Amino acid sequence: MENLFPVLMYHAVTLENHEACGHVHVPYGAFAAQLQWLYENGYETITVSEIGDPRQSEAKKVVLTFDDGYYSLYHLVTPLLKRYRFSATLFLTTYPVGAASYDVLPALEKEFPEGDRPLTWQELEEMEHSCWDIQAHGHQHLVHNTLGLHALTAEIEKSKTVIERHLNKAVRFYAFPYGRYNHPCLRITRELGFVKVFTVQPALARFSSNRFRMPRIEVNRYVTMEQFAHKVCTGFGSRGEQLRWFVLQFVYRNVKWKDRIRAIYRKIRK
Repeated sequence: MENLFPVLMYHAVTLENHEACGHVHVPYGAFAAQLQWLYENGYETITVSEIGDPRQSEAKKVVLTFDDGYYSLYHLVTPLLKRYRFSATLFLTTYPVGAASYDVLPALEKEFPEGDRPLTWQELEEMEHSCWDIQAHGHQHLVHNTLGLHALTAEIEKSKTVIERHLNKAVRFYAFPYGRYNHPCLRITRELGFVKVFTVQPALARFSSNRFRMPRIEVNRYVTMEQFAHKVCTGFGSRGEQLRWFVLQFVYRNVKWKDRIRAIYRKIRK
């Protein structure tokens, strides 16, 4: 029987639970409790680069992923990972690296935590040589399925080459910003040499999952411990979410059909 494993998606970790902060950012206390639950329930972490590695043991696996590249990952998350001997993957948006604020990235929603600046390349290098695996998440965090072919290729390729140059490593994994993609996105990531691409579609992953549409499970600040445990074990926060996604997955199983349905929907709304 094929092993199933959750790929969890986080963004920033905050010291306080501010209402003004984007819903995707998780308070420190909640995140620490989630890691402790994983540890106490016998989970081992792997990075996206280790998915499918035959040297992995048969223990329960979980993949911790973080998007964008917030300083809180260096300052707050790394010590917790080391406490439990866990590892994580950062899908990095490269343009803001080293900036004083995410204000340099107007395409990103203005809901980033106050004072949580982008990481620097020095910090990223330390993380890469610690318990992190740095991979690509676009250059300017643009909505991929709205871009023309030239802009789309540049957005994906730039993030790959910048990370490879600064961290002296091969970048082979990608996560779509906002989880938005279309058929050209899948084709271009394949042509650029990526071996796995991640979405924000829920479900447990398996080694035989479509490697250019790998599922990820969002963990945000509204997720309770009961919901967290349910997500880790089933890939969904509730039975209702699981049913809704089953229907959508059936409708959208062909990406070209998904693109056409969305195009028709946009015309109707106009």
